[in-house]
Amino acid sequence: MYLNKKALVKIYGGFGNQLFQYCFANYLRRNKLNVRINNYWFKSSNDKYSRKEIFSPEFYGFRKASSFNLRLYEYSDRYLRDNKGSFYSYYEDENYKNKVHGYLNAFVGIWQEKPI
Repeated sequence: MYLNKKALVKIYGGFGNQLFQYCFANYLRRNKLNVRINNYWFKSSNDKYSRKEIFSPEFYGFRKASSFNLRLYEYSDRYLRDNKGSFYSYYEDENYKNKVHGYLNAFVGIWQEKPI
C-alpha cells in the first residue's frame, strides 16, 4: 500500500465546471492525497465556446503539475490504464466510487455529483 498517494485533477470547461473541479480537488486533498492541477486545457483547447481559466491553481492553494508530472501520467495512462494495478488508476465522474486505488491517480470530470 502506498502512503502518499498522488492525484492529478484536470481543470477545464466554463466557470461552473471549474468550481466543481476545484472543490473535488480540495475533497481529495482533505483525504490526504497529494494533489496537482492540470490546467493545460486552456492553452490548447479549440473549444467552440471561448472559455477562460477563471482561477489559477495557486488561488486555491494548489500547485500546477510540472511537465515531468504530466509526462508520467501520460505514459501511465497509455501503458497501465487497462492493467487495473495498484500503481495507476484513472477516474471519471461515472467510475469514481469514493475510493482511490493507485499510487498515481488521474481524475477527469465535472464532479457535480456528491461522491458515494
